[in-house]
Amino acid sequence: MARWWLPQIVTFIDDMPHTATGKINKMALRDRFQRSISLVEVAEFAGVHPVSLARAFRRTHHCTVGDYVRKLRVEFACQKLTGSRASLVDIGLSAGFSEQSHFSRTFKRLTGLTPSQYRSSRQG
Repeated sequence: MARWWLPQIVTFIDDMPHTATGKINKMALRDRFQRSISLVEVAEFAGVHPVSLARAFRRTHHCTVGDYVRKLRVEFACQKLTGSRASLVDIGLSAGFSEQSHFSRTFKRLTGLTPSQYRSSRQG
């Protein structure tokens, strides 16, 4: 069952129109993953409770909003690690992480390697 507030969330996240089915469009998050946006902020804008928003996203996309955003950030970092010589700090910040330690921990949890190990394994 489509929720009336899902289209508003999509518009808020990415200024994109909602899909015909009323589901949150993952592409909207893809376009904004580098910026900080809280679940509470999006839910308040849409006029729904954050728990309702979180449930609807999880039901539709089979992961939490936070998990999805972290995955996007790590994928972005992987591309930068193999395609540039930028420092790990710069790559972490450009991916949307606010601290190097959070970037390194999250990267290792999702890939099994530290960012520097990943870069080394892809360069040679």
